[in-house]
Order: sequence, then structure tokens, then C-alpha cells
Amino acid sequence: MKILVVDDNLLAAGILKTALEGEGHEVAEPAQDYDAALAACRAYLPDLVFVDLVMPGRDGLELMETLRREFPSVRVAAFSAVEQAEVDARIRELGGIGVLRKPFSMAELRAFMGSVDKE
Repeated sequence: MKILVVDDNLLAAGILKTALEGEGHEVAEPAQDYDAALAACRAYLPDLVFVDLVMPGRDGLELMETLRREFPSVRVAAFSAVEQAEVDARIRELGGIGVLRKPFSMAELRAFMGSVDKE
């Protein structure tokens, strides 16, 4: 699966990228903000985008909304430490397929990716 990680924290993005590559996925270099994410989606055409919710400038929810509109076939998941029912509801409203919580274990990542593969 072709995956893009969007997170302004390069350490967190790198950890997720490395973990996904270890599971056999093709992962683009992480994008750090809204504009870089859109450019990367246009160039890379990923199957799945992990979006951090808290970023400088436009936040992850705004990015998710734009991705759903501009790239309707791309699956989008949140990648966040934020745990709030209202935020999770908004992610679902925007067509997000779920949330991978930071920090994550390999078992949690495998379970999440297993649910993505079933869609």
C-alpha cells in the first residue's frame, strides 16, 4: 500500500514511516503541513494518508476535509494523541477511517492496518 504521513513532528512521522515500511508498505517522505501534504498527494497519489490533527497553520481536520474533496478515493486516517469524543466524531464526519493514537505499539499499528485492508 502507498502511504503518506503528515505530521509536523518529524520524530513521530519518522517512527510511523519506519514502522509502516517494516510491515511492507511503500511510504513517501513525510509532509509537515497542509500545503506540503496537498503537493505530496498530487505527486505521490497515496492509497492512505495518516494526518496529525495538531499542526501549525491549517490543522489536520481542515486537511482531512480538503483531501476528501480533492482525492475522494484516498483513505484518510488521523494520527494523533488527541482523545476527545467530539474530535473522533468530526473525523468520522469528514470520512476518516479511524484514528491511530500516539504513542502506538506495533500490535496497535498491525490491528489498525488490518482493519484498513478489510475496507
